[in-house]
Amino acid sequence: MRNWVSHLNENQKEATLHNQGPLLILAGAGSGKTTVLVARAGRLLDEKVCAAGELVVLTFTNKAARELKHRVTARFSAKSKLNFFTGTFHSFGLDFLRKHWRQAGLPERFGLIDSGDAKAIIKELLRDIRHDEKDRFDLERLGAEISAIREGHSRSVGEDPYLEVATLLLPKYLKKLETLGVVDFDGLILTPTKILTENESIRKTYHDKYQQIMVDEFQDTNLAQLNLIRQICGSHNNLCVVGDDDQSIYGWRGARIENILSFPTLYKGTKVVRLEKNYRSSGRILDLANHVISKNEKRHGKVLQSTKQSEMQTRPEVLVFEDEFTESEGICREIKKLLNQGVNPREIAVLYRSNSQGGFFEAELRKNMVNVEVTGGTALMDRREIKDALAFLRTAVLPNEISLRRILNCPPRGIGDAFFDWAQNHMEGSNLFGPKGNSFVKLVLESNLKELSQHHKNEIKDFREAITSLESFLFSSPSAGGALLEWLITIGYRNFLLEQYDHSPAAHQRWKNLEMLASILDRAIESKGKTAQNIRRFVDLMLLDGVEFKEEDELPAAIQLMTLHACKGLEFDHVFLVGIEEDILPHKRLGQDIAEERRLFYVGITRARKHLVLSRSVSRRKYGKIANSAASRFLLEIEDKYVESHPIGGKPMQEEERKTAMSDLLAKLRSQPKFELK
Repeated sequence: MRNWVSHLNENQKEATLHNQGPLLILAGAGSGKTTVLVARAGRLLDEKVCAAGELVVLTFTNKAARELKHRVTARFSAKSKLNFFTGTFHSFGLDFLRKHWRQAGLPERFGLIDSGDAKAIIKELLRDIRHDEKDRFDLERLGAEISAIREGHSRSVGEDPYLEVATLLLPKYLKKLETLGVVDFDGLILTPTKILTENESIRKTYHDKYQQIMVDEFQDTNLAQLNLIRQICGSHNNLCVVGDDDQSIYGWRGARIENILSFPTLYKGTKVVRLEKNYRSSGRILDLANHVISKNEKRHGKVLQSTKQSEMQTRPEVLVFEDEFTESEGICREIKKLLNQGVNPREIAVLYRSNSQGGFFEAELRKNMVNVEVTGGTALMDRREIKDALAFLRTAVLPNEISLRRILNCPPRGIGDAFFDWAQNHMEGSNLFGPKGNSFVKLVLESNLKELSQHHKNEIKDFREAITSLESFLFSSPSAGGALLEWLITIGYRNFLLEQYDHSPAAHQRWKNLEMLASILDRAIESKGKTAQNIRRFVDLMLLDGVEFKEEDELPAAIQLMTLHACKGLEFDHVFLVGIEEDILPHKRLGQDIAEERRLFYVGITRARKHLVLSRSVSRRKYGKIANSAASRFLLEIEDKYVESHPIGGKPMQEEERKTAMSDLLAKLRSQPKFELK
């Protein structure tokens, strides 16, 4: 029997050794929650509290799921077959629907659409809605309103045009999904929940199957996810949830802090374990963090305690600047000092509330020849060329209408609106095309096309031959990824891509993105086997969670710039938290929930291991005019003993720094031609 608790502190042991009944693990920032999840899952299996098939661990990213499973299985022998489920809510839902597609009213080989495809459907349906403001609608917000209605968030339509139109669109949207034979991301959660609620036999099967359920990042769950958890959890209530209400920062996308706050009430007899020992930050940084978050009233009380008390520590600093330009210059100076001291650039981060703030710091750092990495750009799987390639793959092995429409005229082959209008009219007037989701596919890939113009006939036939050849390329070549790239070149897609972006470096980067996708495809095929089903599953997985394609040693030696929302889960030796001003943090428009904005500030503070700088400007350009900018209420709440404040102009230069700067200047001047030092 393995020892799963020897390396744990007392509270971590208490959580790991819990077997029966509901358990709430309140895991503070940097308190080793993943270590506890791994130890508990491994011990339950090792001590045969449950069999591998009786354990399910739900996470928020596939990366977290893979790491947890790897760390658990690494402690067992190679002969052990630990087939416990660990994955995201969406991957659990997809697995469920593949088994219960009939009950879901889906075709056996249903398709999956991502948020981009969902927006395209909403945009198409919006054309037929009569509303004065529809042309100005933000499709993402409209989609969020549709999701909220589906999840059961009830509120009066009133004067909200988004809610009014979302209510009109919802039945049309659901009907369109049914017609296409596809599921969207919301459906991966809502449909399994509905089936489990209504079908006693299936519900009992899952209750009997899963004897231990664990949920990571519980503070980020929404109402739909909570309902799914409750449906798969049997009367045994062996449900362990891990999270930190103080790090609940995703309310804007549906996360409900109430889920974690009310868990002990929802599940009577809940054992609550607090992980308060912090293995990340200095005591001074944690003193500030505890002080800041204590101002929130609705929370599970806990106080983080540093394990690094013996180390040399400095108080977090507050720097004040004249405006956003001098702020970016001042922060750049501080960063350059750290770099001159030999600090690894990867250990320095600049964090801000909104993406729009990042440009000042990126520009100033680049101007000073400092490498930067900006997190929060377009994800690999959201790029157009990647979506095209996945649509080609999907159409080759198991076509659906969404994918087919995307690539039918890509690269351009003269199949435009006239063909799509004809196809729509033809399908509406015909009953020849079989089950839902197949009409358009059958029309394009299988019908005789006798009513089409000769031009369209030729182009559709060419397209059919191209798709058939892709299937042949994939299964005859030793490398599926290499076959995909070769095929894309053959059909002219690479030239199309390069010409579209004028053969610029950006164009070549887009082709490199496809090469990256090809490598990922090869890795997936190598581990699972080259079958049509596995290629389809690969496409589904890419749509579900994208992919983490940068290995740690491939990360650039660069300063990290990112929003506070993007930094959660990360840590750095040196953190600069900038723009701590009213209307920025808390945000004037997006920060209506002050408690959540304070939690966002807290998350930023607790990213720092050794050194934390908070900065603000006294004036800022707003709508083209210079205006005063007040210190954030969160800064004003901080007592003097927790920080070291510097006056306007930033941190004064120390004597040694002054001498070094002067020496560097003289050396630079000496290197100039025709200069004589007198």
